[in-house]
Amino acid sequence: MRLFVIAALFCLFSFNVSALTFKSGETISSKNVSAVEESTVSPSFFVPYDVWQSYDNASHEMRAEICGYAARYSKALDLVPNPIPKRVKGLNSRMDNARSVEGFIELDEFVRRLPKFVARAHANGAEDHLSSALAALDLVAEAQGWVETKSCTKDGYYSECEPAWKQKDGQDLAESMDFSSVQVRIMHLFYMYKALLSDDFSEDTRLKNIDAWFDVFIQRNKRVSDVYFGLDLGWHWPAFAALYETDKQEAARLASKMIKELDMLVLDDGSLKDRTIRGNRALWYHYEAIGETFISIEIARNLGVEIPPVLEEKLLKSVEIFINGFEDPSTLDKWASKAHNSIYKPGEQKFNNTLASLRWANSWFYIFQYRYPQHPASNKLKSYLKGAKDSLVTDGMVGLGLGCIYEVANQNR
Repeated sequence: MRLFVIAALFCLFSFNVSALTFKSGETISSKNVSAVEESTVSPSFFVPYDVWQSYDNASHEMRAEICGYAARYSKALDLVPNPIPKRVKGLNSRMDNARSVEGFIELDEFVRRLPKFVARAHANGAEDHLSSALAALDLVAEAQGWVETKSCTKDGYYSECEPAWKQKDGQDLAESMDFSSVQVRIMHLFYMYKALLSDDFSEDTRLKNIDAWFDVFIQRNKRVSDVYFGLDLGWHWPAFAALYETDKQEAARLASKMIKELDMLVLDDGSLKDRTIRGNRALWYHYEAIGETFISIEIARNLGVEIPPVLEEKLLKSVEIFINGFEDPSTLDKWASKAHNSIYKPGEQKFNNTLASLRWANSWFYIFQYRYPQHPASNKLKSYLKGAKDSLVTDGMVGLGLGCIYEVANQNR
């Protein structure tokens, strides 16, 4: 992966904080930021440069051993759904009818299959496989995959579509769910594409077609306002994807605001606002919100924004609540009983039987182990995830094999 050198990047930053945390981990006061003449930046806004450098400098052998070897097949047609759907239509608010909804399962599986293929190909330096992944995106772009899904935005604001959760049981059909489920998943493909494909194939003629397809969805993204859990942290990740390319100073300002608002969503007892109270799905929503939080903190670190120690302390409690809830669902009852947008049954949580089987929001397991290697929860996570190769390279919530990158970086410090 080609790395970029951006001259005087941090000279441009102007934060209302007393110090910044530089990518190397050193603290730089506002007085000497201007002395930094140049900085090498990560190809992904999700991954701080020191993490990326540790991954990128690891041998192909180490990366293959940790992340798994490149897939045996490499044909683009093997990677795309057949036929390629034109839209998603028919989701209910709870999304428990997903398997029968037009175009949804094909998209969901594509957003898991292709990034998994790319993550392993990149870890192994398999350029022919990466080219096949680009060809797969080109096929989807040529077929205008999922473009006919109804858009619920106009000029960045919600328009026309009825809101979800008009019924407490979530069985109401909601065009807004069709729209948002497509938007976040296509953007997850976009994050992977920008981080691991487009730069290495910058002269490839297929990029024009692929970029035009992605642009259709990028134009539909909602404008950023307040931080909230869900939809890529309230549409913040798509905003960072754009600003990371065009205006890192503004991206850093947005990240600083994001961290302040996240601090208010992670409550003092470690519960997460409007997530840990979701009845028999509280464990899932708590888990997913932890993932969004850890990933968003890494975005902030990548942009030089200081993370308040109190936020980290509360988030450690959040992790403990999750592990306790996974081992004994009844420990969540005191929050889950509030049954926000959900159904509550004492001691019941609908969640995967094993952590190793999770393929959505699971990147935070590996981010946590990288950031807190001595914490008791890291040892528990490591034990639960032992031998889980697919977990390292697949996370539908971000579309990028962050687990692979962080685990390699962790072992190659």
